Amino acid sequence: MGVGDIISDTFARMRERFWGLLGLWFVFLAIMLVAMAVFFMTVGGSMFAFAGAMEPGGGMGAGLTAGVVLMAIAFYVVYLLIAVAQYAAMNAMASPITNASFGDALGVGFRSSPTLLLVMVLFVIAYFVFALVAGMVFALLAQMGTAGSIIGGVLLLAAILYLACRLAIVFPIVPVDGVRNPITAIARSWSLTRGHGLAIFLAFVVFAIIAGVLIAIVFVPSMGSLAALEGGDVSAIGGAMAFMFVGFIVVSVLIAMAYSAMLSSIHARLTGEHRVAETFE
Repeated sequence: MGVGDIISDTFARMRERFWGLLGLWFVFLAIMLVAMAVFFMTVGGSMFAFAGAMEPGGGMGAGLTAGVVLMAIAFYVVYLLIAVAQYAAMNAMASPITNASFGDALGVGFRSSPTLLLVMVLFVIAYFVFALVAGMVFALLAQMGTAGSIIGGVLLLAAILYLACRLAIVFPIVPVDGVRNPITAIARSWSLTRGHGLAIFLAFVVFAIIAGVLIAIVFVPSMGSLAALEGGDVSAIGGAMAFMFVGFIVVSVLIAMAYSAMLSSIHARLTGEHRVAETFE
């Protein structure tokens, strides 16, 4: 598996599954907006009801405050479930192994979301443990002066990049392979990526460069309009801001779609099912 293979597969899946990936992105955006509207209406209605029942001059009760906090936590959990379901569905849609339909990808996304949320929890726990150990090591190296600090920073960055590459395909593993145990999903990603970390890292670098170019295409042309605004010319700022806003949305959607396609392509090649999938297409 080379970098060229990964990039080529990514663009091929983007081209073949473009409208399905785009549709999934917008469906989950609509679901997220509905969830936000329900949350704000629920919180607002609760506060208005409580305010109407309060005696004049009374303060907000501890019960209401605790209720708002609990609802906020519940909403954040729901938000994370929707977010991971979106990427799981897009990975299923982009995978050359399953070639899932739109409805199948949508269903797989929701079924995979609890497992992926638990994966994220495990990642957060591991992050704090890693940060504690890395902080101790960095503190020891910093005692060597500037050279020690530089060495510590380089080692820390290398460790983070290494772990990111080895765990990169957890998201497609859960929906495509049907893994529902978060520890099993992490272990499978670690196993499949053994010996391929450098190719995955270089593919991420190429992906970041392409994403950076797309972002620059959106923002660089608007810099002149912003500079004109500083000079007192406000005539061009409206069009520039509209271009930046629309361009940012378009680029964000394209990057999300391409990222899902790349992870699914890497997963397919590492499982050895890439060529089998091509045979049946």
